[in-house]
Amino acid sequence: MDAQYESDTQLLTMHEVPPASTMTEAQRLGECCLWCDVSAARVECGPLYTDERHADVLRPMACDPCRTARLDYLRTHFECRLHIDDCECCVTTICLDAVALVLAHAVAREAAGKPDEVTCAHCHGAGPLKDLTVRPVMWEGGSSLHCGYLHLTPCPSAIPAWLREVAGLPEYLEPGETP
Repeated sequence: MDAQYESDTQLLTMHEVPPASTMTEAQRLGECCLWCDVSAARVECGPLYTDERHADVLRPMACDPCRTARLDYLRTHFECRLHIDDCECCVTTICLDAVALVLAHAVAREAAGKPDEVTCAHCHGAGPLKDLTVRPVMWEGGSSLHCGYLHLTPCPSAIPAWLREVAGLPEYLEPGETP
C-alpha cells in the first residue's frame, strides 16, 4: 500500500466511513463495498479501515468507483472551503472562482451519492448546494473534523419571521443580500 493510498484511506475513514453499528454484517466484514454493496468477490475492493486490533470484526472495503467518488467529494469540499476562507471577495459575496468550485463540489456530491440538498450547520435549514446560498465549512468536534455547510448570508432563522414579513424579505436570502 503506497503512502497516497494510505492517506486517502485515512481521509475516508475519518469523514465517510459510518459507525460500525450502522453497517450490515457483510459491510463490516468487507464482503461488499461499503457504499454500493457490490460483492467484493465480483470487483476488487480496497480496505477502508486499517486498525489491526479490530480486523476480525471490522474491515470495511470500497470499490474503486465509490472510493474515487467519495475522495472527489471530500477534495472539492476542502478546495471550496479553503478558497472561500482565503478570498477577500468571498467575505461579502461569492466570486466567480468560488461559484465554479461550489458547482464542481455539487457535481462531486452527486457522483458520491449524496443528496442534492445540504443542511446549514447553524440553522438546520436545507437547500440545494447549486443555489449558491451555502458554503462548505469544517469544524472540530469530538475526536475529528466535521465537514458541513453554512449560509453565505445570515441564516433565515436569525431574522425573525415578523421582521421578514414586515420588511418584505424572502424566506431565504440570496447570496450577497442582507436583511
